[in-house]
Amino acid sequence: MFRRKEKTLDRAEFFTLIPHRTVEWEVRNDNKIVLLVPKFRRGLGARWLQPWIRRKHIRVSLDEFGSFIWNCCDGSTSIESIAGKMRQQFGERVEPVQDRLSMFMNRLVRGELITFEQPFPTQSTNEN
Repeated sequence: MFRRKEKTLDRAEFFTLIPHRTVEWEVRNDNKIVLLVPKFRRGLGARWLQPWIRRKHIRVSLDEFGSFIWNCCDGSTSIESIAGKMRQQFGERVEPVQDRLSMFMNRLVRGELITFEQPFPTQSTNEN
């Protein structure tokens, strides 16, 4: 009935976030990524049904751009850095890279495939 109010980030804050992968994946022969998304993550399905089903994962195949982004979601690369790497790797084919990247990251977060970490602010130390 009541929804939690989600914190919204402005564009500059969003591109400083650092994505972390939360699901397993495989690399195909053509170097594209296949995500292994569990069919049941929590609740009764995870507890009672998951041990008995044969295929425990839904396989999600990523395209060339998605595979590149997934490989960059290593827990140390910011979204802004990923955008720069995409421009270097693919050139004009990925433009508008920031819009494309933000939509893809949003889809990954909604599917609980990645989480974000905010970078630690740089602290100035005054030694006197």
